[in-house]
Amino acid sequence: MKRRRGEIITNRLVAALIWMIVLCVYLIPFYYVIINSLKTEEEAAVLSLSLPSPWRFDNFLVSFRDGQMLRGLTNSLVITCLAVFTVIAASSLAAFYIQRSQTRAANFLYYFFVAGIALPISIVTTFGMLQSLQLLNTLIGAALIYSALRIPFVVFIYAGFFKTIPRELDEAAIIDGCGNLRLFSVIIMPLLKPITVTCIILTAQYVWNRFDVILFFILSLSKYTLPLSIYNFAGMYSTKWNLIFAGSIITVLPILLLYLVGQKHIVSGLTAGALKG
Repeated sequence: MKRRRGEIITNRLVAALIWMIVLCVYLIPFYYVIINSLKTEEEAAVLSLSLPSPWRFDNFLVSFRDGQMLRGLTNSLVITCLAVFTVIAASSLAAFYIQRSQTRAANFLYYFFVAGIALPISIVTTFGMLQSLQLLNTLIGAALIYSALRIPFVVFIYAGFFKTIPRELDEAAIIDGCGNLRLFSVIIMPLLKPITVTCIILTAQYVWNRFDVILFFILSLSKYTLPLSIYNFAGMYSTKWNLIFAGSIITVLPILLLYLVGQKHIVSGLTAGALKG
């Protein structure tokens, strides 16, 4: 009995030690960024874990003002909203057709979208296409690229959720005189609320955090998004690390708040299909 009790205590201590190590691995980077964002330029250049002296809380205001983050915030909001709307509208309709149609074309379309999850973007081809459509260096062009990159994943999520919606609803609505568009908008779309909220949040996070599309296809600094505004503090001969860290925190806050507000919807949306199945 004593041996069994000793094994339990040992296992708990080992588990606690592992959790402490994992916690430190995750928390130290956050501590590092926050501490250095509150230092002077000279102290932050050392990139140490020491406490600031003095505490410079005005770094956030200076970073927001000098980094022209209001303009970056506006650009990010425009691109994110356009991309989210396009992704949700196109993906829900495509998934509805794929799941409700029994044709080979629908089956091919499903695997076509699934393949798009793994296939990388072709920079040269996309650059030339945007240039020919006069969408290069525009916020609409960037939003369309983000949409094209995200639609395959969202179609895959929607298609799985549609399996949980019985076809009898479609048949009943058609018998009552509903057309295809009305059937989708009035009958089906309200049932998609959990997964739609989930896809909105995940797509917004994806578009907000990914800045390589902006680097490749936006040529004007005035159209840079919020994550790229911190580049205003990195120069050839000097780098203002305190303002970079402060700008990084400002950049993360909007999408972090969105995640905190919608995290329960993400969990419920992703598990709804499994629970109904």
